[in-house]
Amino acid sequence: MDASQFDRANWFCTNVIIVRHGQSDNNTTYELIRSRFGDSLTPEQFEVELNKIHEPDCSVSSVGVSQSKALAEHIAAGKLNTLKQARSWKVLSSPMKRCLMTTQLIAAGFGPDYPVTVHPRFFESDGCFKKDEDGNSVGMPGMTKAEVEDRFPGFQCLPGMENGWFADRPGKETAGEFKLRTEELIDVLWTMHGDHLRDAQQRRQQEVLEGVPDAEKKPLDDRDLGYFIVAHGNLIRALISKLLGTFAMVAVDNTGLSFLQLWSTVDGQNRFASVQYCNRVDHLLHIDGGSLISGSDIFDDHWIQEYLIPDHV
Repeated sequence: MDASQFDRANWFCTNVIIVRHGQSDNNTTYELIRSRFGDSLTPEQFEVELNKIHEPDCSVSSVGVSQSKALAEHIAAGKLNTLKQARSWKVLSSPMKRCLMTTQLIAAGFGPDYPVTVHPRFFESDGCFKKDEDGNSVGMPGMTKAEVEDRFPGFQCLPGMENGWFADRPGKETAGEFKLRTEELIDVLWTMHGDHLRDAQQRRQQEVLEGVPDAEKKPLDDRDLGYFIVAHGNLIRALISKLLGTFAMVAVDNTGLSFLQLWSTVDGQNRFASVQYCNRVDHLLHIDGGSLISGSDIFDDHWIQEYLIPDHV
């Protein structure tokens, strides 16, 4: 094996933090159903009751607002940067309302009027849908580019949301479609890494042209930029599982942070992903004894259904 592969200077890293949205109104429905029926429902019956009160594109709850503000304060205090991850962050959001609301609150921690990019493909599994009287799922378009950018000043939507991010879909996303989209988003993450690497190479070329001493000998600067993505529990689970090449039970609290690193050699011949940590909620631990922590109970918060009900796998 070539010894140069063990030289840090020959590798380039892109830091990615993925955070789950604050508690949503739909997240609170699990407890509501249990208060009505106790433990009398089968998983299939629970799904039926859940769909009766499911909102196609719900907001964050009051708890979710508090969680998001706590994370913003954590970021504003510089506690995100103590891990030497990146000097600046590009913030991206799912197009779903609960993520947009969470991102709006969190972005304030990075600075006033901090720019946010809305990616139409980072939505949660199932997509945007409602159930008709016969129990069939009916696809809903979701918010359009114009609606998002009007309601959330400073947000910029990527193409694909002109008529709604889930437009022209007959029903909810299938398990097979979700699997394919997860693979697509893995490619998106690696494309982000590739863009980051090219920018660093171009900066070095410019330094060489300008006669910066020893510019060619210096390692590429990969700490200039990281990606901060606000997304969803099941999507985060699927992305981490895919990056690790397994199907893992990765439960994530509301506003829980997961830190990934994408590594490649500067020549692009080798690459791997590293999970540095998963589901950190440091920003919530000191508040009322952690009472704001929510969302990762394997049974109470509906994670087990993602494994045992075929339509969710």
